[in-house]
Parts: sequence; C-alpha cells; structure tokens
Amino acid sequence: MEKFYSNEYLNQLRGLHNKKSFGDRPDYSKFKKWIDKFSPTSIIDYGCGKGNLVESLQQEYSIVHGYDPAIEKFANIPNNEYDFLLSTDVLEHIEYDYVDSVLSHMGTLFTKGAYIIIATTPARNILPDGRNAHLIQEGPDWWRDKIKQHMNVKFAYEKHKTRSRYENNISVPNNRYIVVLEKQ
Repeated sequence: MEKFYSNEYLNQLRGLHNKKSFGDRPDYSKFKKWIDKFSPTSIIDYGCGKGNLVESLQQEYSIVHGYDPAIEKFANIPNNEYDFLLSTDVLEHIEYDYVDSVLSHMGTLFTKGAYIIIATTPARNILPDGRNAHLIQEGPDWWRDKIKQHMNVKFAYEKHKTRSRYENNISVPNNRYIVVLEKQ
C-alpha cells in the first residue's frame, strides 16, 4: 500500500488539529461557482481537517466525503471516484518525500474537476519538531509542474493570490496558489 505521510509526522498533525482554528474552514462561497460548474453528484474534501466544510457542503450536495489522516473520523484512505475534489490549504503540509504519491492519489479520486488552494509562504504554526507547519514553501511554477506530472488534467483556472497578514504590526506574506483542474 502506498504511503502518503510518515507516522512521526502524522502524530504531529494530530497535535495541530487539536488547536481550535486549525482545519476548520466551513465557508465555501468563494469557490461554490467552481463546484457548480462541474455539477457534481459526489465531492471529496481531501485534507478536510475537522470536517466543517464537509458538513457545510452536505447541506447542499448529496454525496460529500472527507479525508484527513489526522482525524480519526476521516482517516480511511479513499479509493472511490468522486466527480469533484476539494483541497484547501493542504498540499503545503505534505512532506516532500510524499508529495508525488499524494498528488497521484488525488488525481485518481476525481472524474470531472478539482479546486485546490496551496499556500506558498510560511505558516504561523510551528511543528513540535521545530519545522514550519508549511513543509513545502514553493511557488506556483513548482506546483504547476508537479500537478502536470502526476495528474491527467488541464488547468481551467489558476491564480497566484498575493496578500499580507499582520503579526505584531509587521506585514508578513500570506500567498496562495489557486487552481481549478479539469480531467482530460
């Protein structure tokens, strides 16, 4: 069976998910238009955290599943196909050694489209082992090449959103690479 994370790292993720605000994005209004474009009958939220987005989506869409190895309720590795895949602020948390297998796995899970947000700058959170929680801090070109290499998709939309957040009155980059993928 293919691995998507090390056991040591999984234990650290479980600790991060105990924080109140980690992995709890319930609002999907910013990307609802992309979901509706593909008219999915089934959706998977890959890296769903506590499942708040899964619960929100279930109010409108018939089949919605979540996957997150750090949350017991969502820890079963999916092997079904879904019409649409969501993955928001997840891929930057993958260990470099596993990013290729994770992207390949994600590519097998959806039949129509995917909406992915990837942070490209450091996180506020630090792992217990001292590393930044965003293990991969690569730009859009690096991610685009990786996605092309591991998924049979065309890019329906992509944007590198550059913005800042303030910490202790200092502006800190908080950039995102947003892509919508269409199966070929």
